[in-house]
Amino acid sequence: MRYYEKVLQGKPLAIDYMNAGHAAWCMNEIDRASGYYEKARALSDTKERFLEFFRKDKETLLEQGIREEDIPLMLDLI
Repeated sequence: MRYYEKVLQGKPLAIDYMNAGHAAWCMNEIDRASGYYEKARALSDTKERFLEFFRKDKETLLEQGIREEDIPLMLDLI
C-alpha cells in the first residue's frame, strides 16, 4: 500500500486508483477499496471502460483470496 500511496500523491491515473483498490481489498479494507474504485471510475472515460479494466483483473483478485461472489457486490458499491 505504501507504493500506491506514493503513486496517488502525484498525478494518478484511473488505473493507479484501480490497483490501489485491488490492494486495499486484498487487505480486507473494503471502505478504502471502494473509495479508490470510485475515483478510478470517475477518471475512466466511461463506466464500461472502468468495468472492462476491472474484469481483466478478476483472475488475479480470485488468486489473492477475493471470493467470486463478492465481486458483483463490490461493483454495486461503486
